[in-house]
Order: sequence, then C-alpha cells, then structure tokens
Amino acid sequence: TMKGCPAIKDKIVLSWDEFMAKGDEVDDATFDERMDRIDEQQLATLIYTSGTTGPPKGVMLSHQNLAWTANAARDLVDSGPTDWGLSYLPLSHIAEQMFTVHAPATTGASVYYAESIEKVADNLKEVQPTIFFGVPRIWEKMHAGINAGLQAATGAKAVLAKWARKVGAEASAKRNRGEAYETLQYKAAEKVIFSKLKARVGLANARVCVSGAAPIAREVLEFFASLDIIVLEVYGQSEDCGPTSFNQPGRTKFGTVGPKIPGVEVKIAEDGEICVQGPNVFLGYYKEPEATAETLIDGWLHSGDLGEFDSDGFLKITGRKKEIIITAGGKNLSP
Repeated sequence: TMKGCPAIKDKIVLSWDEFMAKGDEVDDATFDERMDRIDEQQLATLIYTSGTTGPPKGVMLSHQNLAWTANAARDLVDSGPTDWGLSYLPLSHIAEQMFTVHAPATTGASVYYAESIEKVADNLKEVQPTIFFGVPRIWEKMHAGINAGLQAATGAKAVLAKWARKVGAEASAKRNRGEAYETLQYKAAEKVIFSKLKARVGLANARVCVSGAAPIAREVLEFFASLDIIVLEVYGQSEDCGPTSFNQPGRTKFGTVGPKIPGVEVKIAEDGEICVQGPNVFLGYYKEPEATAETLIDGWLHSGDLGEFDSDGFLKITGRKKEIIITAGGKNLSP
C-alpha cells in the first residue's frame, strides 16, 4: 500500500505477482552470463570517509567484503527471515548498509524505512523491530527520556521501579556472562515493568540492540541493562565493512567493544594501534594509492585507533593515534 508515503505523481507500486512476472522477460542465460562476469574481488561499492583530516576518501569494498561480513553478522546475532529492522541513517553509512541492506538480503529479514530522522522515535514505536542499530545519540536521547520518567515517579511507583531495576541489573549481569537469569523475580519484573516500558519506546520485540559508529558511555549501557535492554557495542570502520569486534548476546562486557568477530585477525601493534586482517578488509582507497599504502600494510588494516585486549579477549579502545573527536551522532571532528 501507499500508506504513509508522501504525495508523488507516479506511484510505481506492483503486486508481488506483477513483480515476479517481470522476471519472465529475462531469460536464464542472460542472468547467468551477468552473474558469471562478477568476480568476488571486484569493486562492489564505495563508502566515503568523513574527510575529517582531508578530502573524503572512497573506501573500495568488494563483493566478497560485503557478502562475507553480511554472513558474519547473520551468524553473530542468529538473524533470519522472521526478523525485521528499521532503517533511518543515510545509506552512505556502512553500518546502515550492513544492518538494513546487505545482512537482510542475506538472511531474508524485512526492513522498514523511517519517514525522516525526526520521525525515528515515532516510527520505532510503530515498527517495534526485532533487531535495532542505533548510534549513541539515539540511545542517549532514549535514556534521557526514560530517566526523566523514572525520576518523576513517586510513592509505590518509585519503589517498584527501583526494585525492578535492581532485578534487571542482576539478571543482565548473569545474561552477559552466559548464565541462567530468569528467576521468579525477573519474570515478575518483566511482566509488570520491563515489557510495558519496552513497548513504549519501540523495543517490545527487540532481541538484538546494537550501538556503534561512536563511543557510548558505560553508564548508558548499564542503565538500559537494568531495564532488561542489553545494548551490544560494536567497533569497526568503513575500511573493514563495519565490524572488527562485537559484544555478542550472552558474551558482553560493558566498557569494551567485545571480542574480535570470528574469521578476522586483530593485533595490537607496538605503538598500541589496532590492526585488522580478514575477508572484510577493503581493497583500498579509490584512486588514492598513497593513502592506501599508509593504511593497508602487508594485508593489515591500520585503524588509527589505540587499544588493548583484556584477559578474556575483549577489546578496549584507549585512544587515537591522531586526535579526532567522534560525536555521539557518529561524525568525526578534528580539534
């Protein structure tokens, strides 16, 4: 249907049968020939960097880069055809592409598109996605709104909310360690408090919530965890299709960006720089051989970020080789 669409002159809407019938116009040989011409190492898309310290550079990602990363994302969160998400960031953003284009194309998940960035909160409540990616600013605004409501509560409501958050924090800590957490108290808190709050903010069905593109404060993650909303922090960059490391359901540690994703090698150089090697690492910068040579050395992507692994294999970001400020909205600024 065209419900919710702005007024346009040509409403190009096809029924499913009409859409499928268009495939009859192309013979199988033509389709197979086109597919055979595609090599997995060929350039598939360009993602442009923010241009914080110079002109924007075109990050060349191959078909293999995108397909491999989409499969990895599917396996990390066990996504499938019964999942659905909400797209609201520009599709020039690698995280948005991966979460709402490439991964859904791989898994068969559905995608809803927000009316506008201003309508994200309303659309989130309407869609109630099972998988939701938010930049820190989204989570911070949601945190501020929920916290204001909790602070305004008085009497029995305030006591009930405090009890539920204590139960939620304990359950989340166990869940993050992969331990059993569904106690009778947790089930009661879920029914009375958590389920209603999640529905109110648009996360009633959300089994996977992710934050990325910029650092997020640990206290924000802990706040949501106390409300039975586990926000998984991911770390990466356009040059490796988005993910380098990922806090996973049942294996999460706040204050870190998670363990490296399976199939990718991550090492810490002598100067503390995080270096990445794997099928998700880009081909190079478009028509920028010098910049490519500085960033891609012997197959290793030099991230420009400083970090360290803890004893459990979780990566922690400790700084930048070059001082760059990443805003909560995911934008890079040079001081």
